[in-house]
Amino acid sequence: MSETVNTAANAEIAKATYEKVSNLYLENRGAYVCELDIEVFRQGQVHLDGSGNNLCVCQEEEIFLGDYNIEEGEFVTAHLDVKWGSDNVGNTWFIFDPNSNKTACFKATGTTLNNSLEFTGLKTR
Repeated sequence: MSETVNTAANAEIAKATYEKVSNLYLENRGAYVCELDIEVFRQGQVHLDGSGNNLCVCQEEEIFLGDYNIEEGEFVTAHLDVKWGSDNVGNTWFIFDPNSNKTACFKATGTTLNNSLEFTGLKTR
């Protein structure tokens, strides 16, 4: 899966947090089933690359970005794929480094039509 998506990513990349991470983590506290997808900024466009498992409320998932079609040095953020609802995108971007010991953590909250995706910090392995 590698499709171009329309977001405000071009503007957000300019304000990106340039921390290097190897993993993304999602905690689902929303009243919906969702999937952790990966947005990648490459060649001036945002692409969706890879997706995690379906997560019910109170489930969580951590994914290693190296398992997907992402190259070292590319900008990444979380994409919340809400089943039967509106998707959401993380507003904090990171640089993929397969050797990093850091994970970018996000939390999903709300309902299918009024959800949020919040960056909650970095954790070190």
